[in-house]
Amino acid sequence: MVGELVGDVVIEELIATGGMGHVYRGSQQTPHRDVAVKFMRSPQNIASAQRFRREVETLGRLSHPHIAPLYQAGEFHHAAVTVPYYVMEFIPKAVSVVAFCQQHQLSMLKRLRLFLDACDAIAAGHAQGIVHRDIKPSNLLVSDAAPPPPAATASASQGQLKVIDFGIARVLTDQQSTSTLSDDTSSEGLPHAGTKAYMSPEQQGGVRRPIDARSDVYSLGVVLCELLSGELPASAPPHLPRRVHKDGSLTRRQTRQLRQLLSGCLAARPADRYANAADLAADLRHLLERHPLLCLPKAVQSRAGLASRLLSPAAGRWGLAALIMLSGVIGSLWLTSQNDRQPPVALPNEDAAASRMTFIGISPDYVHASYASGADPALIPTRISPLEWTRIRFAEPLTAAVLERLITPASFELTRNGRPVSTADLALHFHDGNVYNCGAEGFEQLTSPPGHYTLAFSEPRLPEDLRGNPPPPATPLYAWDMPEFARYRFSLHDANWDAHVVQMTGLERTTDIAGENPATYLRPTAIDQEGRLVMRFAFTAPIEVAWLRAAMAVWTVVSRPFANSGDHILSTSSPEAPIDPAAMVTLEVSPDGMEWHRVGGLGPGHAGVSNNPRDISAFLRGSREAWVRARLIGTRTWQDEGIVFSQFLRTRREETTPVFQLDLTGSLPNDAPRDTADRPQPSERTASLSD
Repeated sequence: MVGELVGDVVIEELIATGGMGHVYRGSQQTPHRDVAVKFMRSPQNIASAQRFRREVETLGRLSHPHIAPLYQAGEFHHAAVTVPYYVMEFIPKAVSVVAFCQQHQLSMLKRLRLFLDACDAIAAGHAQGIVHRDIKPSNLLVSDAAPPPPAATASASQGQLKVIDFGIARVLTDQQSTSTLSDDTSSEGLPHAGTKAYMSPEQQGGVRRPIDARSDVYSLGVVLCELLSGELPASAPPHLPRRVHKDGSLTRRQTRQLRQLLSGCLAARPADRYANAADLAADLRHLLERHPLLCLPKAVQSRAGLASRLLSPAAGRWGLAALIMLSGVIGSLWLTSQNDRQPPVALPNEDAAASRMTFIGISPDYVHASYASGADPALIPTRISPLEWTRIRFAEPLTAAVLERLITPASFELTRNGRPVSTADLALHFHDGNVYNCGAEGFEQLTSPPGHYTLAFSEPRLPEDLRGNPPPPATPLYAWDMPEFARYRFSLHDANWDAHVVQMTGLERTTDIAGENPATYLRPTAIDQEGRLVMRFAFTAPIEVAWLRAAMAVWTVVSRPFANSGDHILSTSSPEAPIDPAAMVTLEVSPDGMEWHRVGGLGPGHAGVSNNPRDISAFLRGSREAWVRARLIGTRTWQDEGIVFSQFLRTRREETTPVFQLDLTGSLPNDAPRDTADRPQPSERTASLSD
């Protein structure tokens, strides 16, 4: 395989061999960079082929600074065999997270911060309904060959962690979320999916139990135990406290919290563990910031509370206090009978100011996209896109039914540069699920203009909370700066979809003939002739950050159910196959309409549908306009439908994801307010969760 040209990648050397295939280092031509190319072994059965395809699909859905990204995928014809492959990020000088910490002799504090990166990455998968199921040190790689990305937590003084190998990841749907594995096989019929030393009890078998995010939490706990002690949990717990305490980088309280956190990971019963990696990451942040742990499972909370009460120095004094209180109760019974005719007096309420908010999450921007159910407000002091929504979780008894009676749009107080902004048109949603209780949407238009914003919330109070006292002032939720911003978003169903088109040649807008929900798209009008669409978008300030999303699709390989046609199997070269092997869509951007840069595309060896957001800031920075160009080629027609195998801006009526969206953000003006006094810091009530 070495020396072969696969797509635009030259294979350089074999770097790893695993159960599913071989991994090579390759040199990609455009853009020029080293990449990792994973080839599947010759499929032995349908399950292994499906597993490889699922890994490609899974990686294509994930975007996070600490997950090795997928660049492209396809099939390579080698020695009369078709071998599936995909191209992903190459991690130079990579070693396992445990080996890295040992080699660099990192302190316990730095090890925890590095481990937090892994938790955030796995949480991004859980937010997409993806359970990794094979978390182990060799799938948590660290490289010190490059600095960590600006958006990463990365917190060790050196090293950048990447999670790899989603080969046995499971995508949970509503139907699958309660599915189980038998005692000795995976859902694909593969023996013991995962690595046994790091597998949760339900993965190892014995009884039929659900496999979900809590299984990953268990594996993360095993890795954390090994990371801190050098041993697996079977023998590590007796030595873990001494080793951690001896290190000196953690306080006694943090050491105690670390034991509680590990208990919340390694519980035998899934119900006694953290619900997902996001909750684990949130408590790990609380530990590092010296705040109380807020997401501990109830079983761990109960044990911790009992232990603290039994071991408290004040426990002995309570015995004497109880005797004194008993004599006081007898006397108070008589006093109560004498005072029951007097009017009640409003007593100062010590609980009136106590907040029942347990989680505050805000809509993430592109950089923090992994925090799907809400980012910690402290993570994004300057946004590159407007605030869209906020979600708040409350403690009982403030259930969704109670909140719906107490919260209105006026409960949210928004200001821009110190001036109130009406929130009357916000849409509120109330839920009883364990993700959030109250959500407010509709901030996008309110927070698009540049300026300094603050958002506060008047917390709902029950009558028994207030006891006649006035309600406390609104609680600050979030403060941020918003630079100049413009968003261009449309689909082909919009009447003015072509408002920014400056040139369209060799393309036509068409709609599929068949189907209950036919797609509308742009396609070439002539075989073997390139069609072009050029659009120009103006901006009021020099561009600092730009993100682009544009839907495109090509069909260059035979896919089911078309592979079997009648009594013969269609191949890629068959004129009857519903494909075009040479179909191509190329996406380019330019700062001036003259110098163009390729930012994406589909074609031979990289077929399918793509609508992922792309960071195009480097190509437009400093310009006051953005140019976008799509080039399409088709070499085949299909029945009576024409040239349908290369498509741009493919749109269906029920689409919720924009088929075209361009976000342009400028620099924060020098005279913009930058006061951080009203900006909430990470606290006991904020957590970064992914749903």
